[in-house]
Amino acid sequence: MGRITFRVFIASTREREAPDAAYPLEFRIRMGDGRTVYVGSGLPKGWIETELKPRFTVYADKEGLAPLVIVAQRHQKTVALDADKNELAVFDYPSGKKLQRPFHSVLPGGTTFTAGLFTVPTYIAFAFLWPVWLVLQVIDFFLSDGEPSLWFPVRTAWKPAAARFGLSALTRLALYNRFKFRPSMMDERLAFAHAVLELQTRRG
Repeated sequence: MGRITFRVFIASTREREAPDAAYPLEFRIRMGDGRTVYVGSGLPKGWIETELKPRFTVYADKEGLAPLVIVAQRHQKTVALDADKNELAVFDYPSGKKLQRPFHSVLPGGTTFTAGLFTVPTYIAFAFLWPVWLVLQVIDFFLSDGEPSLWFPVRTAWKPAAARFGLSALTRLALYNRFKFRPSMMDERLAFAHAVLELQTRRG
C-alpha cells in the first residue's frame, strides 16, 4: 500500500460549542477514502486518571464511543495511548509558535521518528509559485469562515531516525493542512497524533 492522504479541519465555533456534543470538538480529520475522524479535548468518558493531563483524543465517531488514540501529559512527558491505555509513543517537542528543534517520537520498540522542517522542494516551489499560493490563501480564508491561515507553505517530513535520507513516514504540506503517511511505516493512530500536535504547536 502506498501513501494515504488526510486533511485536518479546525472545528467551527458552532461545532465547538454544540450543547449536545459528546465532547468538545477541536478538529475534524477527513481521510482520502472518505472517512472522517474527530478530535476532541479531554479524555474519553469513563477514564479516571489522576496522573494524566489530557491534550486531546481522536475518535472514530461523534458519540465518543470509539477512541482511537489519546494524547496526554504524564510525568512531564507527552504520550500517546490506545483505547486500552497501552503506550503507543512518547513525544518530544518544544512549545511556542515556531518549532525550534526537531520533533521526536519514540515507539515502545525503540523506533524513533524525527521531523525535519523547511525541505528544499518547499523553497523551490514557493519561489516559483508564490502568486498561486497567495490566491489560494485568499480563497481558503473565505471558505474557512474567516479563519486566518496565511502561513508560509512549510513542509514537515517525519522520518525514522535510522534512515534520515530514506522515505518519509509522514509528510505535511502547510497549505490546507494536508498530510500523507505510509501505513507500512507509521500506524494510522500515530499519524493523527503527530498531525494534531504539529498544528497545536504551530498555533501556539
